[in-house]
Amino acid sequence: MNFTARLLAGGLAGGAAVAVCSCGSSAPSEPSAGALTSSVQHAVRNATSVHVNGSVTDNGAPVGLNLGINRAGDMSGTISEHGANLNLVSTSGKVFVKVTPELLKQYRAPSAACSLVCGKWFQLPPKQASQVTSQLTMANLTGEAAAGSVQPKVTETGTGTVNGQPTWVLKGQNGTKVDVMQQSTPYPVQVTPPGGKNQGVVTYSKWNSVPQPKAPPSNEVINLSNLESGH
Repeated sequence: MNFTARLLAGGLAGGAAVAVCSCGSSAPSEPSAGALTSSVQHAVRNATSVHVNGSVTDNGAPVGLNLGINRAGDMSGTISEHGANLNLVSTSGKVFVKVTPELLKQYRAPSAACSLVCGKWFQLPPKQASQVTSQLTMANLTGEAAAGSVQPKVTETGTGTVNGQPTWVLKGQNGTKVDVMQQSTPYPVQVTPPGGKNQGVVTYSKWNSVPQPKAPPSNEVINLSNLESGH
């Protein structure tokens, strides 16, 4: 399957890497830039799961992600591009996607097949499943993979609120704005790119509390190989 996994992993990691290197602490008084960097890196790298809801722009086209993922690589949620959504579940090394009309077109299946299989799930072949799980990782989606290359030069822009949650608001050297939890563990809450919300925003929630994904029931999993090219 070739449906935005590379774009999402690259785009979100690029934006969120600023958060990993440039964010805040839960201390009541504002800590130093060095303390902010150290505390947020430690928090993110030791987190066990997170929900990522992001919108990024790739070559002028919006690409979205609404995905819960854990450190083991299990995930569940939706990837979207060009108005089309791909629902997926990855658990225990197996990746399942929900059949839609758009997906049937990719497999060159006859449109009439949709009445039989749309809404059901099929398991990706190992090679395609590996492409998804190798790029859509918790490390990529929280910016860990690129953290070492980001310069931790930030300016304090005060405090803010994201969904009612108090945050430290910091701005990276390139203009990226990061909201970080003031209270409790200093996790990133929201990353806004230099171009503002029109260029896409990535939000993080449910740190360490994303439910373990479950594979679809076996009676809802079908085999698309017999539908390819009208067979």
